[in-house]
Amino acid sequence: MEYFAIIGAGTNDEPGPNGPALTTEQMNSVKSYYRAMVSGARAGYICWGPPDRGYKERAGTFKGDFIRHMEDWLRDEFGANFVDVRGYLSSAQALADAAILQPGFVPAVSDDPQFDDAASIAAGTIPPSFRFSGVHFNALGHALVAHLFATHLRKRFGYRR
Repeated sequence: MEYFAIIGAGTNDEPGPNGPALTTEQMNSVKSYYRAMVSGARAGYICWGPPDRGYKERAGTFKGDFIRHMEDWLRDEFGANFVDVRGYLSSAQALADAAILQPGFVPAVSDDPQFDDAASIAAGTIPPSFRFSGVHFNALGHALVAHLFATHLRKRFGYRR
């Protein structure tokens, strides 16, 4: 059976914000998961890395560095089949697209950088406006991911709806 796959993994089962560090065996296990999943996707695939949970998982933090390591590996391993979801969602372009996808959208503003969209974008992390409960994507976050995938698929594979 042929199928097209969209493959991604979160960080729920990975180490907490302060470690312990993943062993080489654990890292290889995650990488083997990706390799196994793409090997069965005879009609093609795209893959994406673990999203961050906002400002508290910026570069320089334990979890932020783990996420960026996985993205670098996915980019090197899968090339043009890798879609940088976190990179897109943490960009000013995603905020601009949010206003188009959800008319009336207003970015979150707060003195606490964890709850401020501009601070999140400046730190290269996914803004709180694209999540609920600070963890999972809300409807707008999912719509932005779908928009990114559709754009990527059209460019990469020529798919149309």
